[in-house]
Parts: sequence; structure tokens; C-alpha cells
Amino acid sequence: MAINDLFPGEDSILSLAPADKAELLALLAEQAAERIGRPQREVLEALTARERLGSTALGRGVGLPHARLEGLAAPLALLARLQRPIEFDARDGDPVDLVFLVL
Repeated sequence: MAINDLFPGEDSILSLAPADKAELLALLAEQAAERIGRPQREVLEALTARERLGSTALGRGVGLPHARLEGLAAPLALLARLQRPIEFDARDGDPVDLVFLVL
């Protein structure tokens, strides 16, 4: 099964190049906001608030930023493959280069 079977083109970003975690969250929030018709700021604030509770890095280079948005009709999942790994405060210390965003 190909990754495009699980995440259609509009749900996957296969060459993202953020400088750091903050920029990654902003870029993902922008993509998600367009898909759900909500302000980017609202999505980014929800993701940032969740990250303040603890890193959503799973380890081994995988990140799972997620947040709840009041009134969201259906869940949204996006996949991002980073051009180069970034620090994500993972417990194992590994930088992240594969990210699944869930709202």
C-alpha cells in the first residue's frame, strides 16, 4: 500500500522545510485551516496550547501534533515529510522528520 492511498495528495505534504518546531506548527496550521475553513490563528493556538502540556513527539523521528477544536464537524489528518529533521523535544532525543497532524 502506497502512502498516497492512506493520505490523498491534498492531505500530504511530502517536502516541507521548516526551520524549527514553531514554524512547522504554523505551516501545518495554515494547511489545516484552509481544509476546515477556520482561521489559521485558531488552529495554531490550539496546537501550541497542546504542545505546552508536553511534546507530541512519539520518538524515532515521528511527531503527532494534535488538538481539539470546538465545533469541528469531522476529524482532519495531515501527513508531512520534512526535508530535514527538526528538534521536537522527543523523549528519545531524536529529531522529527515525519509528522502526522490530527484535529
